[in-house]
Amino acid sequence: MSYEVERRRAYTRLRQRESVLRPREVAVLLGCNADFLTRLADSGKIGHFRTPGGHRRYYSSDVRKYLVGIQVVQRGHDDLARAIERTAGDAK
Repeated sequence: MSYEVERRRAYTRLRQRESVLRPREVAVLLGCNADFLTRLADSGKIGHFRTPGGHRRYYSSDVRKYLVGIQVVQRGHDDLARAIERTAGDAK
Protein backbone atom coordinates (compact mmCIF):
# COMPACT_ATOMS: atom_id res chain seq x y z
CA MET A 1 0.00 0.00 0.00
CA SER A 2 1.36 3.42 -0.92
CA TYR A 3 2.13 6.10 1.63
CA GLU A 4 -0.60 8.39 0.26
CA VAL A 5 -3.26 5.68 0.55
CA GLU A 6 -2.17 4.98 4.15
CA ARG A 7 -2.26 8.69 4.93
CA ARG A 8 -5.79 9.14 3.51
CA ARG A 9 -7.06 6.14 5.48
CA ALA A 10 -5.46 7.41 8.67
CA TYR A 11 -7.02 10.89 8.20
CA THR A 12 -10.42 9.30 7.63
CA ARG A 13 -10.12 7.36 10.88
CA LEU A 14 -8.87 10.46 12.71
CA ARG A 15 -11.99 12.38 11.68
CA GLN A 16 -14.27 9.70 13.08
CA ARG A 17 -15.81 10.57 16.41
CA GLU A 18 -13.78 8.21 18.63
CA SER A 19 -11.77 5.67 16.77
CA VAL A 20 -8.77 3.68 17.88
CA LEU A 21 -5.62 4.12 15.80
CA ARG A 22 -2.64 1.83 15.43
CA PRO A 23 0.89 3.19 15.88
CA ARG A 24 1.61 3.08 12.14
CA GLU A 25 -1.49 5.20 11.40
CA VAL A 26 -0.54 7.80 14.00
CA ALA A 27 3.07 7.88 12.78
CA VAL A 28 1.84 8.54 9.23
CA LEU A 29 -0.41 11.36 10.47
CA LEU A 30 2.39 12.97 12.46
CA GLY A 31 5.02 12.40 9.79
CA CYS A 32 7.31 10.54 12.17
CA ASN A 33 8.47 6.98 12.70
CA ALA A 34 7.13 4.47 15.22
CA ASP A 35 10.14 4.84 17.55
CA PHE A 36 9.57 8.58 17.92
CA LEU A 37 5.88 7.96 18.54
CA THR A 38 6.77 5.48 21.28
CA ARG A 39 8.98 8.11 22.94
CA LEU A 40 6.14 10.65 22.77
CA ALA A 41 3.76 8.17 24.40
CA ASP A 42 6.26 7.15 27.09
CA SER A 43 6.89 10.81 27.98
CA GLY A 44 3.15 11.44 28.30
CA LYS A 45 2.95 13.93 25.45
CA ILE A 46 0.37 11.84 23.61
CA GLY A 47 -2.17 9.58 25.30
CA HIS A 48 -2.24 5.87 24.60
CA PHE A 49 -3.38 2.58 26.06
CA ARG A 50 -2.33 -1.01 25.71
CA THR A 51 -4.42 -3.88 24.42
CA PRO A 52 -4.60 -7.11 26.45
CA GLY A 53 -1.85 -8.40 24.14
CA GLY A 54 0.40 -5.46 25.08
CA HIS A 55 0.14 -3.50 21.82
CA ARG A 56 -0.15 0.29 21.93
CA ARG A 57 -3.26 1.98 20.59
CA TYR A 58 -4.18 5.64 20.40
CA TYR A 59 -7.60 7.26 20.64
CA SER A 60 -8.24 9.69 17.79
CA SER A 61 -9.18 12.38 20.33
CA ASP A 62 -5.71 12.13 21.93
CA VAL A 63 -4.05 12.43 18.54
CA ARG A 64 -6.19 15.49 17.73
CA LYS A 65 -5.23 17.12 21.05
CA TYR A 66 -1.56 16.52 20.32
CA LEU A 67 -1.87 17.97 16.81
CA VAL A 68 -3.65 21.08 18.13
CA GLY A 69 -0.90 21.50 20.74
CA ILE A 70 1.78 21.35 18.05
CA GLN A 71 -0.02 23.98 15.97
CA VAL A 72 -0.31 26.33 18.94
CA VAL A 73 3.40 25.97 19.74
CA GLN A 74 4.38 26.51 16.10
CA ARG A 75 2.22 29.63 15.88
CA GLY A 76 3.82 30.91 19.07
CA HIS A 77 7.30 30.37 17.66
CA ASP A 78 6.32 32.08 14.40
CA ASP A 79 5.03 35.09 16.34
CA LEU A 80 8.23 35.17 18.37
CA ALA A 81 10.36 34.96 15.22
CA ARG A 82 8.42 37.84 13.63
CA ALA A 83 8.82 39.95 16.77
CA ILE A 84 12.58 39.29 16.80
CA GLU A 85 12.83 40.23 13.11
CA ARG A 86 10.92 43.48 13.73
CA THR A 87 13.13 44.31 16.70
CA ALA A 88 16.28 43.58 14.69
CA GLY A 89 14.95 45.77 11.83
CA ASP A 90 14.29 48.65 14.25
CA ALA A 91 17.81 48.44 15.67
CA LYS A 92 19.45 49.06 12.26
